[in-house]
Amino acid sequence: MQASARHCASYFAALAAALACFAITAPAQASLGAPQASVNTDVAHLRAQLKSTPAGTYTMHELTGDGGMVTREFTNSAGTVFAVSWSGPVRPDLQQLFGDYFPRLQADTHARARLRRPLRADDIDFVVRTGGHPRAMWGFALLPAEMPQDFPLEVLQ
Repeated sequence: MQASARHCASYFAALAAALACFAITAPAQASLGAPQASVNTDVAHLRAQLKSTPAGTYTMHELTGDGGMVTREFTNSAGTVFAVSWSGPVRPDLQQLFGDYFPRLQADTHARARLRRPLRADDIDFVVRTGGHPRAMWGFALLPAEMPQDFPLEVLQ
């Protein structure tokens, strides 16, 4: 009976450890490709002030954080976040901004061994560009299939 109790205790310890790992690595609600409600999650996560500006077939949500970080999230008329851009002294939490698309960027980055170079992805349904230097970082990510036809790409830069 003592062996069963030890087995049960070790099972629960392993289960608790696995759940803790999942809780740590699971992204908060995704932004890119997610509903507009995820913008509010990003506001809280990034500790930012929000200003939303409708512009025809899309809305720009500008999040201004402490330290000069500006993040813009763009939603289409269906309420889907189809693009994000940022500029500021550091690179933002890309896992938070990219959500379910973040592992694709990681896989592309590891496959090309980019190390300290700018991040870049050129898939048909997911485009990423980053650049800058310390204290002046910038970048954007875009889902072309979700982008309104009249969306001016210049606003991402």
